[in-house]
Amino acid sequence: MRLPVTALVLLIILLSGPAVMGESGSGQIVVGARVAPHVRWEVRDEPVRLEITPADIARGFIEVPVARLQVQTNDEAGFIVATAVSGDQFASGALMGLDEPIAIGAGGGFLHLPFRGTSVMDAELRWRLPLSERSKAGSYPWPLRVTVHPIGRQNP
Repeated sequence: MRLPVTALVLLIILLSGPAVMGESGSGQIVVGARVAPHVRWEVRDEPVRLEITPADIARGFIEVPVARLQVQTNDEAGFIVATAVSGDQFASGALMGLDEPIAIGAGGGFLHLPFRGTSVMDAELRWRLPLSERSKAGSYPWPLRVTVHPIGRQNP
């Protein structure tokens, strides 16, 4: 059923109340917003390849002090730094240079870091990787991966 245009206009005027009728009034509108937690991060100066020398094999581990991690987040719960190692050369390791070392096992490793305001956290990372019995001197694809994730808790 279609209402004629005149009836529709009359209905709008009646429903809109005092504002259309020329009366004044006041009211309050409360507006709120939630900003989703996010994190922006970058690993800089990370090598493309890993060089293992005979001296590293004799020592039983390799230490690589070459990457920088920069993180900025709005998540007041902080953020998670996760790391993993791949390849047959390494069974475990440790990522150092943060608040505490992250032990890296077969499933990787992670560390919760606190919120530091909106400033950028800048850390110089070092990896210490024990070499396995199968390790051989040579040049290998970079076996380490670092990712950063917001925790995502919403404050009430």
